[in-house]
Amino acid sequence: VPGYATETEIASLANAVTTNTLDALRSAMNSFTPSMVYPTGKYFVINNNNADRGAIIYNPDASANVDADHGNAEYIWTTGKAPMKTLDANDKNHLWALYQNSVNNEYYLYNVGKKMFANPNGKGSYGVTWIFSNTPVAVTLTAMAYPKVRIFGGNKALAVSNNYVGPVINYNDANDGGVPFLFEESTVAVDADVTGTIKGFVDFYNAGNALTTAINSAKAYEIG
Repeated sequence: VPGYATETEIASLANAVTTNTLDALRSAMNSFTPSMVYPTGKYFVINNNNADRGAIIYNPDASANVDADHGNAEYIWTTGKAPMKTLDANDKNHLWALYQNSVNNEYYLYNVGKKMFANPNGKGSYGVTWIFSNTPVAVTLTAMAYPKVRIFGGNKALAVSNNYVGPVINYNDANDGGVPFLFEESTVAVDADVTGTIKGFVDFYNAGNALTTAINSAKAYEIG
């Protein structure tokens, strides 16, 4: 019919619209950064997005590498740094969990096997380096392009760089290959004894903060 598109032209147009729409949807999904939900009560492997760098772990075979400036604290290690470990999602030394402090709503990252927190305030051959500590340090998870996550302790971004001791450093460049992480849930059941140990550290931390607040209030009252 004159003035109207032919069936062939209509089919071609429909195909173009469908293709362009799908491409637009894929692009939107790849750039989408959703709000972050902190998954507690679960264990995770935390794997660097670049396979050659490896997952962050506790490695007992690397325990001779310590931060002398911070009480000989052990460094958080990686599966890509010698002495190497093959990643095992059933090994508690390779698993991590988040604990929520109900007093101040902070979240802490701890290693299940080591039963200690990830602390960004250590010192290694690079400089500012992540260590294990009994003292909890609040972490913040920032969504990158799905499903990658960026991990902060204070303003310090956790990054894998196996050229250093320890290999988990503070590096704030979001484009660096050591920064993106994938949280991969483990099937290992949550251990109540481990949770109890972590809770004890957090309760002690809260009690110390409460005592400090009380002392400071008393000093302010005396000055007043």
